[in-house]
Amino acid sequence: MKLLFLSKSLLTAGWLLIFTILLVVLALEPTKVIPNATKNNASGVSSSFELPNFNMPNISTLLLDKKQFSCLSKNIFYEAGIESFIGKIFVGLVVMNRLEQSANSTICGVVQAKDKNKGICQFSWVCQDVPEIPLGSVAWKDSLASAKIVLVLNKLGIDLSNGATHYHATYVKPDWSESLTRLVQIDSHIFYKKE
Repeated sequence: MKLLFLSKSLLTAGWLLIFTILLVVLALEPTKVIPNATKNNASGVSSSFELPNFNMPNISTLLLDKKQFSCLSKNIFYEAGIESFIGKIFVGLVVMNRLEQSANSTICGVVQAKDKNKGICQFSWVCQDVPEIPLGSVAWKDSLASAKIVLVLNKLGIDLSNGATHYHATYVKPDWSESLTRLVQIDSHIFYKKE
């Protein structure tokens, strides 16, 4: 029964992702007037018409400033660069959920946060010597696209992750995972939330 619920949740999440991608595309495209396009009204008379404006947020207003967008994109790249697109989005959603629940007021503050008592970075790559990002790579382009989708989802109040605030790789079992509610495994990450 639980497995069935999980698969339905992932199926729903998949459809929401597709819907969100369509919303992003609409958000990137301003309303256009189609010249010479005609539509028959009820009386059969043709008239020019305009594509509707769906009142989508302008993508540039969602990207905050370049520094915040860069922090989110880099975190997605270094934490989930080899993961699927939905895996990348979930990592980005964790950052946004932590932003809403923490004292940090910026995305960069969340990404660069360290445990004050232990000096451990919340995201491991921040405390490591990481290689330069290959700017032309598919992983980087996907990370940028994922970050945009995460920001659109956040702006629309949609959280596909069901409140995920933590995750870890499948090959480790950190102590903190016992105190949180396991939500889902996507690729090589297991996602959790606080209850």
